[in-house]
Amino acid sequence: MSVGDVQFTFPQVNHQKQPGTVELSMTHLKWSPDMIGEVVLIEIQKVKRQKISPEGKSKVQIQLELTDGRSLTFHFADDDPKATRNKVKAHLGKLMGKVLAKKVDKNLEERKRVLQNNPNLVKLYKQLVTTGQVTAEEFWSSRAHMLDSSHEQDIGITADFLSEVKPQSDGTNSIRYNLTPEIVKVIFRTYPAVKKRYLEVCPTELSEKDFWTQFFQSQYFHREKLAGEDEKSIFANCDSLEDKELSNQARNSLVNLERIFDMDYMNEYAENEITQKLNDKKQKAALSKKEAKKLLVKRINNHATQVLQSCQKREASDDTNGVQAKRMADDVRAHLSENIDLTKQNETTAVPCIIVDKESFFNWGAEDDKKSILNRMDDKQVLDLKIHLEEKLNRMMNNIREFEPKLDSMEDDYRERNECSQMREMNDVMNIVHVAIFNLFVVFALVFCGGFIQSEYSFYWLISDAGLPSNISVTCANNATLAECDVYTKDVVQVLARYGEYSALCSFGTGMVGTIIGTVSDVIGRKKVLVANKLGYFISIIVCTFITYYHLHPYYFLIPSTIWNLVGGYSVMLGVTFATVTSYSPDEKRFWYIVAADVGISIAGLTVTGIGYLINTLPTENYYMVIAVGAAVMVIPLFLAIFGMKENVLPPEIAALDKLKKCFSDIKEIWFRRSHLNKFLWLVVLVPALDKLVSFGTSSVTNLYLQSAPFAWDPEELSMYISASSLLGILSFILPGVFRHFGISSFAIIYLSLLMNIGRNIMFGKATSTVMIMCTLGFNVLTGSYIPVIRNLLAMNTEKHNHGAVFAFLAALEANCITAGGLLYSYLYHEFPVDTSWLFWLLSPAIGAIGFVFAICAHFVYVEKIKFAEDQRCLINEIDDSASESFR
Repeated sequence: MSVGDVQFTFPQVNHQKQPGTVELSMTHLKWSPDMIGEVVLIEIQKVKRQKISPEGKSKVQIQLELTDGRSLTFHFADDDPKATRNKVKAHLGKLMGKVLAKKVDKNLEERKRVLQNNPNLVKLYKQLVTTGQVTAEEFWSSRAHMLDSSHEQDIGITADFLSEVKPQSDGTNSIRYNLTPEIVKVIFRTYPAVKKRYLEVCPTELSEKDFWTQFFQSQYFHREKLAGEDEKSIFANCDSLEDKELSNQARNSLVNLERIFDMDYMNEYAENEITQKLNDKKQKAALSKKEAKKLLVKRINNHATQVLQSCQKREASDDTNGVQAKRMADDVRAHLSENIDLTKQNETTAVPCIIVDKESFFNWGAEDDKKSILNRMDDKQVLDLKIHLEEKLNRMMNNIREFEPKLDSMEDDYRERNECSQMREMNDVMNIVHVAIFNLFVVFALVFCGGFIQSEYSFYWLISDAGLPSNISVTCANNATLAECDVYTKDVVQVLARYGEYSALCSFGTGMVGTIIGTVSDVIGRKKVLVANKLGYFISIIVCTFITYYHLHPYYFLIPSTIWNLVGGYSVMLGVTFATVTSYSPDEKRFWYIVAADVGISIAGLTVTGIGYLINTLPTENYYMVIAVGAAVMVIPLFLAIFGMKENVLPPEIAALDKLKKCFSDIKEIWFRRSHLNKFLWLVVLVPALDKLVSFGTSSVTNLYLQSAPFAWDPEELSMYISASSLLGILSFILPGVFRHFGISSFAIIYLSLLMNIGRNIMFGKATSTVMIMCTLGFNVLTGSYIPVIRNLLAMNTEKHNHGAVFAFLAALEANCITAGGLLYSYLYHEFPVDTSWLFWLLSPAIGAIGFVFAICAHFVYVEKIKFAEDQRCLINEIDDSASESFR
């Protein structure tokens, strides 16, 4: 690929993180990689605009937007990247300007468009213009209203345009200004006095270079900073010319207060007051600042006056657009005067003001006007008028002084009420977060205890139903060859494994239902969803109480499980609660509230220890009493959810069908729209999902595994192990906050936590004694550290009003993986009852390694795509297509 005659060559220019070299010609830009990669060749005429990174950024970049919609970014990495970037920018800007100059005249295109849409106008054009009776300009001057381009608004001039003409040092203790014809034209429009001087002295007395050198060196250019002007300077009296012009404009205005009122008395009073203030040096400094402000106001008024004058000149030029247009306008007016009854009359209710003597009206306060009111008054009447005005003025000032304390009091009152209102809103928000975390703790404590009681009830119910002694597990652990051990394996162990399969299948459909219900919480409010979920769990506890009271088969526990799953079950309880915590928490405290919620779940696991001691002292027939107490405790979170959670912002009231459509639309937008953020979210949620598959899959068979040979644990030992795991799990949730305090990145915490999970499962599977099993608890210090970090990443990269859809989907995915883990591990435990240790040391680490790979991929997408896109958004858009970026 050839670029023609190469004008410039710039090495060390990166594109898509690959080093390369940029070559510039008059027609093309070419980037060639230093090692591997594709060559990029761009035609300059296809460059729509160019953008540059703002000052202060670590990366010096330029981005080219092409006419086909593509954007290419180049990163300059040489010794002086900013200078190199500016050279490329200037070169492209010049060539882009030449390309734009070749475009077809917009006015001509507009005329063609009008002729194409008006066949009759085409005929008239041929009769008049083609035959030479009138010129084309005369023809279109009378039809300017038909051309859209005639109504285009001129682009204004910014008040600080001269600050954009940045001087450049040439290394010889001098600076250089680059002036284009456009900048010169803008200076003339802004400063008419400069234009007048230019026409007087150029080129007869001064060259253009010398003229502009003196302009930028003059105090007229730096008049805000310097005082006094050299009398020999050609710009010495420019200020006086501007003042004269402003005074002429003020003289022509309708209202001139100084000519209406006699202000001599007030001026004398002001002079005395100023003289008194000048005695203090601080007051002098204050007056100098005031004079600077007056100068600024003066310049603003001057600029506004020039804007109005330019508009008036434009209107005047539009009114007389050619001789033919004026002649046709006169004909139209004559025609309308002859047929005035055929035209629409403008109805008005205003009374016209007819001024007979305009001179007397506008100049009635002048001293030389004998008809003025003041001149017709005698001295006594003038003195009375002054006294009257003074009394009015003093009365008005007294009223202002009396009102000032009231105004201050009202302002303080308003500030206090505003602060109280903000405090109430903050307290309501914090109340919602605190209630949500407490309810999460109570409900999960009941879930853990209820699950443990159901497991123990099922285990001992099946032993009793098979006619085996209650200590059969210990007996078989010591001597597995007994005939009773075969019955124990067939009628107890295998039945429990099959029950786990049925329970997993029963809750498998909770995932999609939980996602929809969680998304509904974004539309109708999280409080309603949480209340419904807690009510469903309360009913399920009541059903469990009846099952244990009547000593029914463990399979009946599938009924309460189904009831809770119908209102979302585990996924809605966990997902919507975390959505409530993340959406209502302040950004700076969000991570710690997530940690608090996870710690609450871990503390809930400690309650299993007390339940284990209690169950060990109770017969199976009395288990219903413990479950009934759990139902009574469940009333507390249900009551708090109804009366304690007051959402300060409720979703808008929309139709039920529209709400349902919005739910599915949100799910599709967040989880099924192809984007880098969508990929990141999927990769992130798969990490905890796979971990839940392993952890809950192993926990579904851990009780049987530890109660069988060679360990043969009793319920007390098992509950102690579970409680110790929960206690160390609390520490694993707190440690990420400590790591973040020392600057450890989020993904480093995730990697460390996942590696600890893999190591724990390997050691657990290889353990052959109780002591080795207890040693595996040391890994639990970091096994759960990744969970709050991942939740915080999800909350950071999604909108708060979509957190219900995000966290409910995460919880639903976890619920499905919990179900799949229970099915998988229970099936494998049932199929390979002789040796099940490989489920821990082989299968679990393999699945954990897959989750580790997903974490690496999520890290790559987050850094290379999402964060990179944020850097690209720092590039500033340029208004002019032909020019490069400017800083704002």
